[in-house]
Amino acid sequence: MMHFSPVFVMLLNAVSFYVSAFFTFLVRNNIVLPNNDSKKSSNFFSRFLEGVQYLKYNKLVLCIAVIQLILYIALYTSNVLLPSFTGEILKLGAKEFGIIDSAWAAGAIVGGFLLLKITSKIDEHKFLSIGMFCLAGSIIIFSNSNGLIQAVIGYFLMGLFFVSTRINSDTLIQSNVKTNFQGRVKSTISMAISYISFTSYLLVGYLGDMINIRFIYLALSIIIILGGTFSIISIYLLKIYNRQNLNITIK
Repeated sequence: MMHFSPVFVMLLNAVSFYVSAFFTFLVRNNIVLPNNDSKKSSNFFSRFLEGVQYLKYNKLVLCIAVIQLILYIALYTSNVLLPSFTGEILKLGAKEFGIIDSAWAAGAIVGGFLLLKITSKIDEHKFLSIGMFCLAGSIIIFSNSNGLIQAVIGYFLMGLFFVSTRINSDTLIQSNVKTNFQGRVKSTISMAISYISFTSYLLVGYLGDMINIRFIYLALSIIIILGGTFSIISIYLLKIYNRQNLNITIK
């Protein structure tokens, strides 16, 4: 895209939304859903509270939602820091910035295709933590790059493990939430992610002018490692808790 004007690129982006809208229109919408056995709510706020309550009592889904929040912190932080990192640290121009950024998209596509094969051999809960650790390692590779090639490899791996871990977490949430609550739970999580994005953009933009960007990436990788560790411990404890409750019920 470096041979085209910014206006042309933005127009092309706008056209892509029309293409997306066309395919969305073709999606089948006459699927019969089970009857909603929850209390009918007439306003958005009541339904939002129902989603919060559902998360409160479904600890597994709440843990996975926390992992998703950490994943999106990684995404938003990377979005903010990439231009400065490319220009100030790597001393590269707009052409190289486009190549690095496109590496994320390429990794995301590969991650989406590989996910089914990976989860057919590795338990989805285990891959949640494995994906987090691999994402943290990818960020470390990227943040320590001194040239275009390592940066492209690191950002490709970041896109791969971010998307595969996020899709896996979405699948786990859908598998553990009742059908009639999925909209409310997803909306609640999405709202939390929106607030996180707002905070992340402000905080990271401010820190980027005060701290070496490599250190911010390092701190981000530590947060993700902690998130992966949290997923291992929390899911393990929840399995023990559920097993104990099952034994009590049987007795």
